[in-house]
Amino acid sequence: MSTKKILIIDDEESIRNMVKEFLAMELVQCDDAETSEQGLDLMARYHYDLILLDRNLGMIKAENIITKIHNIDPNVPIVILTGDTGCSENFLEQIGVDGIIFKPFLFTDLFDGISKYLQT
Repeated sequence: MSTKKILIIDDEESIRNMVKEFLAMELVQCDDAETSEQGLDLMARYHYDLILLDRNLGMIKAENIITKIHNIDPNVPIVILTGDTGCSENFLEQIGVDGIIFKPFLFTDLFDGISKYLQT
């Protein structure tokens, strides 16, 4: 998996750092962004195999930037990170994301939630 690269877009520094540290142990390269603007800027410059996107980026909901992500790379899978247990499979289809990982999560849940997108 060391050739795979993930972008983490989350406004919580502790979440970004924790996910990056865990994925580094799994030999997955990561970049991170605190805001949607920073994330979109990184996407415009680099290729990512997966986007981990916080549903609530301050006052911005993930569903408001998913179209922008798909405009940059229509094939990149997007997995939502959220503490909102009200998100459903139907909601995911409506907003155009591939999966969801609920916070707080165990590292096994995180790895299981992203590993299918990182297979070579």
